[in-house]
Amino acid sequence: MEDRDGLVLDWMRKAAEHGFDGKKLLEGALKASAEREDAGPIGRSYQVIADAVSVARETVSGLLRSPDPLVDRGFVRLAQSTGQANAQLAVASAIRILGQREAAFEVDQVSKKALDLGLKGVTINHVETRIEQLLEQEKLLAGQIEVKGRMVDAVTTKEALKTEISILSMVDAGKEKATPIVAAADAPDRLQAASPFELNAGQLAAATLLVSSTDRIVVVQGVAGAGKSTMLQATAAVAREEGKRVLGLAFQNKMVTDLREGLKPREMSVDDMKSAGIEAQTIASFIWENQKHVANPNTPEAQAKRAEMKETLIVIDETSMVSDTDMLKLLTIADALGNQHLGEIGDRQQLQPIDRGKSFSAQQAAGVTMARMDDNIRQRTDQLRTVAALTNAGKASQALRVLGDKVVEDDNPAEKASELWLALSPEEQGITAIFASGKEARATINKTVQAGLIADGTLKGEGLLLTVHETVNLTREELRYAHVYKPGQILHVQGNVAELGLRHGMSEVQRVFANGKVEVESNGKRIRFNPQKVDPLIDRDRMQLTTLETVKIHEGDRVRWTANDKNRGINNAAMATVTAIEGGRVTVELASKEALTLEKGDPMLSRLDLAYALNAHMAQGVTADKAIGVMHSYESNLSNQRLTNVVVTRVRDDLIMVVDDQEKLERQLDRNPGDKTSALESLGRLDIDGSGAKTKSADDALSKAIDGLDKADSEPILIDPASLDMTDLPPMGESTTDYSDVRNFDRDIPPIKDSDDADRHDDRPDRKDDELGMRPLDMDDLSALPAMLASNEQTRGLPEKNLSLDM
Repeated sequence: MEDRDGLVLDWMRKAAEHGFDGKKLLEGALKASAEREDAGPIGRSYQVIADAVSVARETVSGLLRSPDPLVDRGFVRLAQSTGQANAQLAVASAIRILGQREAAFEVDQVSKKALDLGLKGVTINHVETRIEQLLEQEKLLAGQIEVKGRMVDAVTTKEALKTEISILSMVDAGKEKATPIVAAADAPDRLQAASPFELNAGQLAAATLLVSSTDRIVVVQGVAGAGKSTMLQATAAVAREEGKRVLGLAFQNKMVTDLREGLKPREMSVDDMKSAGIEAQTIASFIWENQKHVANPNTPEAQAKRAEMKETLIVIDETSMVSDTDMLKLLTIADALGNQHLGEIGDRQQLQPIDRGKSFSAQQAAGVTMARMDDNIRQRTDQLRTVAALTNAGKASQALRVLGDKVVEDDNPAEKASELWLALSPEEQGITAIFASGKEARATINKTVQAGLIADGTLKGEGLLLTVHETVNLTREELRYAHVYKPGQILHVQGNVAELGLRHGMSEVQRVFANGKVEVESNGKRIRFNPQKVDPLIDRDRMQLTTLETVKIHEGDRVRWTANDKNRGINNAAMATVTAIEGGRVTVELASKEALTLEKGDPMLSRLDLAYALNAHMAQGVTADKAIGVMHSYESNLSNQRLTNVVVTRVRDDLIMVVDDQEKLERQLDRNPGDKTSALESLGRLDIDGSGAKTKSADDALSKAIDGLDKADSEPILIDPASLDMTDLPPMGESTTDYSDVRNFDRDIPPIKDSDDADRHDDRPDRKDDELGMRPLDMDDLSALPAMLASNEQTRGLPEKNLSLDM
């Protein structure tokens, strides 16, 4: 800064204009601390005096500095009341807390979150006034989002909007900018020859797009069970033949392992993969390693990386789970390094990111170049294929009805699911998974199943008690508030948090002070810090809190890891089996079938949990022959259409759903699609998951279901039209035909002779349905209707497909 002295004088002048005297504020803090010194032994504590002075200085410094774009510059805020000033801080924090997870959120949520922070003097009037100010300043943008089937007032941020626009702009800018790896005319034959199995039409179209597109960024939209691994293996083989390196990126390490296995031929070892140019890593590690090259593109390292990335085919797996922030960073890095071929692969109907955004869906809605893989080759029964098709179309409640008596109602679904699993033979248990989204349900299942296996002698030994870490679910902004820290919790620091003086490692929370400071201890050393000093604009997860819980494991127990240890091949969310426990040493068989012994005190013994039940995020990427799913109607956030879709599409042969109340659950599923919000969508600029987008998706899914039922070897599945939601049909134009006069049908409907219609007459008494939304298999529920005008032959039990029907 050239004229620092002039700047200081300008500050002093502005401070005087607003009646602010920093010296008086500091003197007041010193006086208050001196008065407490006369109050008793605690008040005379040097630490108390020092803390008071320190907090006063930090407060003044913070007010003057104010780097937060959601907070007015310091002097303006100093002229206001305490409540008004703190309302600015509270609303800014509320927006960041909500904005980490969602791009747009209800106005009422902002108010509630701001008040919940409990800052001194803040009232609802202060909060609402501040929100209006931010809207007037266009730091917040007004829009609407859908909540439980109705549109409500919402706000989004300029940052979220800018991120979404930037992603779509980068996709658009990459069109017609790539040189194909293989000519489009040659690609199909090359890919079929390279594939270990014959590629179906969807797989072939997807692989052809990846190797022959002239667009830098393309998308493969594939339903669960569409044969993605086979497609990728052929794609990677052809790319390698052309001298290209193949890099797979995934959301988490377990997915990286699965992706790496999917990209390579089955006989290829890890070393062979590297020599052949096949690699895989997490998106986070790719960003961490390469984002420095964006800021410094001319270093020798950046130039070498650029040369490498120019000849690389990047494949992103499970792209629906990638947040907007990570997607923008990833695309920016790929562009800066000159990458020409990036393929995003996933299913927009599956789980979306934990953090803000749904860029995979947004890119599709905006018209990215795309291939579809809609053929479900995982489910091996028509019933499960139909269920999967309905959940893919967002009709989870109707999918439950198609399951019929496979839906079991019980007041305690978690216990019932455990009972059903324990009743299976050991062989059946080995191929049957249990899926439960709720934390409480998973804990109940894990405990009940383990107890049952101990009772029947499957699990051996007295067991070993372990103290394990359980993550406290907090956003980065919430970790800036002292009240979220509790004595006994463990603070984990990734890298360094320079503004707090905290280094990489773990420490235990000892005390939380009324002045907003937190004291932690690590290796006998105590450190006090003010979490408000954490830079709110850094979007990396540098801090995490965990609680300590107790888990008892036995020989034979199924466990899952809750952290990574790359050097030993341990991936977060991957499973293992305990094979031996001796003297505090635990031997496990990893998912790779390798044996690993963990010595007593090994850090990974505190990073595991029982794994008899998995949640949906753990389940995505898992395939099981059979499964038992657990859902509760009262879990308003967890019981949604997307989570249901993940559960039902994991299974090949048989699925039982255990629920507390099917009718209530169906209503809950209809109300909650589980969609993330979008800034563009909230402002009405892009239809991503609205009625128009879902109608097309529903029609495509229903078409595939009907095509599957048309096959000669297909078993009949009858769907009762009464169970289908017809309320979303578009308004029909005015008809000029009086359909109450049967003479109007004479021109279109051939006469039916009694002899021809004999098979339609039945002297049996009227029959009711089975109260599960299904008609009896020998009953044509459309038989009483006249033939549809100019229609082709209909599939029994299915209404004529309407291309505008939102199903």
